[in-house]
Amino acid sequence: MRRSTSSPGPRHTRPVIAKALSRWGHLLQPIVLIALGLLILIQGGAFGL
Repeated sequence: MRRSTSSPGPRHTRPVIAKALSRWGHLLQPIVLIALGLLILIQGGAFGL
């Protein structure tokens, strides 16, 4: 199979976001995952609310 030449590979299309994630990603990821977990638990009725 021949690879398309229109896309040369992964590339940062948003350098500002890439820079922010490289700087703050290690703090942002656990916060996002914890928030997502809490949202799932609350919507599933795990706390009897």
